[in-house]
Amino acid sequence: MRHKITRFSSGSVEILYFIVGFLLFLTGCQPNIQTLNLTASYQNKTLTCGSSQLSQTEDWQIETLRFFVSELALKQGGEWHEIQFHTNDWQHENVALVSLVVPDCQSAQINQSLSFVSPVDWQDVEGIRFSLGVPFERNHLNPLTQLSPLNLPAMFWSWQLGHKFIRLDIGQPQPREGGWSFHLGSIGCQSASRMRAPQLPCEQANLYQFELGAPNSNQLQLNLDQLLGGIALDTDRTCMFQAPDIKSCRQVLENLQRGKVFSWQ
Repeated sequence: MRHKITRFSSGSVEILYFIVGFLLFLTGCQPNIQTLNLTASYQNKTLTCGSSQLSQTEDWQIETLRFFVSELALKQGGEWHEIQFHTNDWQHENVALVSLVVPDCQSAQINQSLSFVSPVDWQDVEGIRFSLGVPFERNHLNPLTQLSPLNLPAMFWSWQLGHKFIRLDIGQPQPREGGWSFHLGSIGCQSASRMRAPQLPCEQANLYQFELGAPNSNQLQLNLDQLLGGIALDTDRTCMFQAPDIKSCRQVLENLQRGKVFSWQ
């Protein structure tokens, strides 16, 4: 039996090479990223709602962990480009609220990601930069007229002081029932009353900026052991900035300034 040999024309061969090359090109590229995920950890242990105990040897447990991220920018081609957030209940324009742990772990109150308006070629990203908190021009607007997430009472102090940039509440189960909190925001804000917005920037903005190098994933991690370094939860006072010069407030602010609170996972 003779086997029929199929011969390809030169044009067919060129098309075949093009298809193979294009497929190889696609397999070598990373997909565009439109979502940045966020987690929290303590001593290399990932914390989630329902599993927020700081360690096996401690009975301290995270009850609330929420924070604002704003002015996010990505470095590509040696230049910084600010990213616009997709509008939803958790983010608007350049401000977003991350909500990792809440009481009773209600899923509707959890937000573990930031979504961008436009996809980003993650392979070309050389760095990331963002602020922990809300910029002055948006921090003191009337919360009754703001879109979510800048209208949530649990993350707001007053019109004069603005929003809580980060809210961290740590508790202990019965029978000890102890507690420790860190609520960060601007202080030294001058206005006619608590119900009026300041016209000039606050004396201590407490708006901290973080900058990380090229990502190895699209997973950003808040390192609570770095944030709480040097803090003795059993003995140090809660830091709610009624007295910003107390030891625990000074320590946590120093930890934020070191720039190790956030990292790529």
